[in-house]
Amino acid sequence: MSIINEAIFEKNALQYVRNAIKLEEPVIIATDDGNAVIINETIFRSLRETAYLNSIPGMAESIIEGTNTSWDECIVLDWENELSD
Repeated sequence: MSIINEAIFEKNALQYVRNAIKLEEPVIIATDDGNAVIINETIFRSLRETAYLNSIPGMAESIIEGTNTSWDECIVLDWENELSD
């Protein structure tokens, strides 16, 4: 992760953006008014989805329970029938 000031970012903005995209390396830009972060869009969307799922009461526990469930205990759902009900 890079932490840079705004003057350095202004001189090399495109390179920092490309690194955030290709290397999935966040860039923190420190300014007098506060800091900003540039991150890869895929990572951003993943963070948003994770935050959303964690905002649903009981979802985190349900996910943990699911990851601890053996394949033998899992059932196969017929999604066409499930969605048509």
